[in-house]
Amino acid sequence: MSYAPPPGGSGMPGPYHQGGSSAPQQSSQDTVGSYEGVTYRITHRDDNTILTLSLQPDYTCKSRSNSMICMTPTVNMQGQFKASFKNLLSTGQLSQATYQGPGDVILSPQVWGDIIPIQMDGKRPWFLGHHAYLASTEGITWTAKSQGFKKTLFSGDGMFVANVTGAGMLFVEAIGAIVQKQLGQGEELIVDRGHLVAWDCQYKMEKLGTSGFMSRLASGEWYVCRFTGPGTIYIQTRNPEHIIEWISSQLPSN
Repeated sequence: MSYAPPPGGSGMPGPYHQGGSSAPQQSSQDTVGSYEGVTYRITHRDDNTILTLSLQPDYTCKSRSNSMICMTPTVNMQGQFKASFKNLLSTGQLSQATYQGPGDVILSPQVWGDIIPIQMDGKRPWFLGHHAYLASTEGITWTAKSQGFKKTLFSGDGMFVANVTGAGMLFVEAIGAIVQKQLGQGEELIVDRGHLVAWDCQYKMEKLGTSGFMSRLASGEWYVCRFTGPGTIYIQTRNPEHIIEWISSQLPSN
């Protein structure tokens, strides 16, 4: 069995690299690339995206538990068990599966949506929204942000921020398509927290008022994140809460 990089990489959009500008996401095209002993291909974009990782012998990668579609029998997998939000709150860690090559692993997001690769340089951390983490190569550390829960969690709201550090490839997932926003020095952007995927710039959580178009009919509160550049923000085009609300509205009432 050969583990050479897959063909077709020429001319395709590559991953975001820290420390430089990046073109808008071309999510209708495949994205291929490699990092050390791991070659990746992101296909079937952007609604039914999957991630294929080709591992050279003894190279490893990790993924969110229960994200594997299939793998070749030469891959050694460990730690594939159900992810637990309760475990995240108590330990700062989310359950992951580890795969050791040689062989191929195919991963998918939890629902329909897109995947993007981010090449981390080991100097600047990235922050992830709820359920955004999909996979990473060796050298990447994924933990809950080390600050008080009052800052990372809105009581009863299920909002937390994950802190990702290290050098390697990080793969994040989103619901719907992914929009990239590049902020210059001092430039600001306010994003509804339900649309957050990943970012590497300064931020602070805010709870906006209860009047006008910013009000939420159910709770009277609207939670957002205010970003300040320089940096990059990835936003998902669909809010999971809105999807849940729509599905609930279609169910027959008793």
